[in-house]
Amino acid sequence: MITYDLFTKLYGEAKTYDSLELYISERGWQDWMDNFNIEIVTAILKKIYEYSKESLQDIRTRLNYSRIGLSRAYYIPLRTLENWDDKQNMPEYVEVLVKYTFFIKEMTKNESIAE
Repeated sequence: MITYDLFTKLYGEAKTYDSLELYISERGWQDWMDNFNIEIVTAILKKIYEYSKESLQDIRTRLNYSRIGLSRAYYIPLRTLENWDDKQNMPEYVEVLVKYTFFIKEMTKNESIAE
């Protein structure tokens, strides 16, 4: 699957693009892509791009995580999550780390991408 280091690299690149098509087309073929077919590479890049554009609150909602559920799953105080949902002081490294774990959960739901 995709390592955290690779995710953060691709995520950071995705944040600089306004177009999914341009982001995907400008990646070129990279060594990590050798383990996947082109459809899976495209799905991975699309999902990373989507994560780079969505707020943590939007992703949490889409994946049916309540604040309490996320608080319990990640040991983040509920009040902290409330502040983050109100756009207050969420450290970027926390946002990227939580998004990575959500990314892995979503991608491994699809068996063709899991291996």
